[in-house]
Amino acid sequence: MEEYDVSIYANPSVKEVEGLINKTEISIDYDARTTKKYYKIGYYGKLQEYYLRAACAEYEKRLSRFCKLQCVELEPVALPERPSEKEIAVALEKEAQPLLKRKKGFTIAMCIEGKQLDSPQFAQIFQRAAVQGDAAVTFFIGSSYGLADSVKQAANLRLSMSAMT
Repeated sequence: MEEYDVSIYANPSVKEVEGLINKTEISIDYDARTTKKYYKIGYYGKLQEYYLRAACAEYEKRLSRFCKLQCVELEPVALPERPSEKEIAVALEKEAQPLLKRKKGFTIAMCIEGKQLDSPQFAQIFQRAAVQGDAAVTFFIGSSYGLADSVKQAANLRLSMSAMT
């Protein structure tokens, strides 16, 4: 079994980027055998900080040689300042519909109760998806209250980057 290793580092410090444009550094290490695939990231909310937007644009540009990456920003459902559990559940289900319409290929729901993987394990997920014939990988990232259960259940994998929220 071949192993693909992809590492991404974005490290803008406040001191480096204050008043500067395009100062975000991104390095991408990749295995040259990586096949060109389609990756879609659907998430709620907008990146406000210019350095994060710059990092995303640079990341997308660098990956364009190896895959098609599409980031889809969706507007979260408005909630009162102190929503009840029921209001949160209703909002999450409303947010689920646009995400599920964008489900394509192998889907990964980013959620705190998901599996934590190291880089080689994460690379194996992509390799298995390719072997199974999935031409696309879609990541679902929820709003501040997470993802609806229907989105998590529809995903092929529940993934957590960390136990921190």
